[in-house]
Amino acid sequence: MFDVFKKKEEKDPVCGMIASEKFISKYGEKFCSESCVKKYEVENHIANEKECGGSCARGCC
Repeated sequence: MFDVFKKKEEKDPVCGMIASEKFISKYGEKFCSESCVKKYEVENHIANEKECGGSCARGCC
């Protein structure tokens, strides 16, 4: 009944860890570590060529 008043838990989109105030906010998401940020960038074709090694399938780099 009172689910409307509950704050939505934010989770790291890479590993699923529940966000805390220490999380990194980037791209409208919350990440637990820089490694999760890097993985998110590669998976979503945000990374530059140095970070993904030029191995992006869509040639985004």
